[in-house]
Amino acid sequence: MNDLFFALVDAARPDLFVEAGAFEAETSLHIARTHSDCSVIAFEANPDNHAHFARLREFDRNGVQYLNFALTDAPGPVTFHRQTVNGSTIVGHSSLLERSANHDGPVQPVTVQGVRLDDHTPDAARVAMWVDVEGASGQVLRGAARRLAACDVLKIEVEEEPFWEGQSLATDVISQLGDSGLIPVARDIEQPSQYNIVFASTRLLRQRPAIEAIELFIARAQDHASWPVVEAVRAHPFYGRASFAIRKRMGDI
Repeated sequence: MNDLFFALVDAARPDLFVEAGAFEAETSLHIARTHSDCSVIAFEANPDNHAHFARLREFDRNGVQYLNFALTDAPGPVTFHRQTVNGSTIVGHSSLLERSANHDGPVQPVTVQGVRLDDHTPDAARVAMWVDVEGASGQVLRGAARRLAACDVLKIEVEEEPFWEGQSLATDVISQLGDSGLIPVARDIEQPSQYNIVFASTRLLRQRPAIEAIELFIARAQDHASWPVVEAVRAHPFYGRASFAIRKRMGDI
């Protein structure tokens, strides 16, 4: 599904790319390499992760702003729950939220600076986003109304049952993004109740390269499993005729 996401980013040609919960910011580095005219900002809340990867990678030189802030819905100091696994705090699943059931090791609360995405990123006409914040997606999205209004493609990790206390579940996230004009077009399966969804805007679904990328994903996915969420996008009014023509050419119907 990452291939689909990057193909949609190519079609969207964003002015701004935001990675929330960046860890080593590999996605941001890829976008900076492939879209040299795009502002790329990666947010990593875990101070140990940020210090570790900032030493290893030349983010500024490679066109990425790598920032040690927690994206949330209100600016100011916030408590971040830092996981420890096998004695190391360099892990990718620490969170602003407390784990509902901790199976990974001890947790150390630390204070980090929280910022709203709208306040800490520049205005942009075309935005793309990748959000992987371990249950805290609701806070990130509530602080990003202006950027979401300009967003054409977004990938986000969701859960169908609470892994973290007080988190937004998949239905909440889908509804919130739907209010911003973003439509779910594809998903994967990480765990039975945890997965990633790619969303696209109506603007993007008018573009033939985006439609071709989605149809190619559907065709490949159907060789392995049923993917009902990707079928729903075919009913979108800006998608139907072009989708039919492309699928006919591809031999999908």
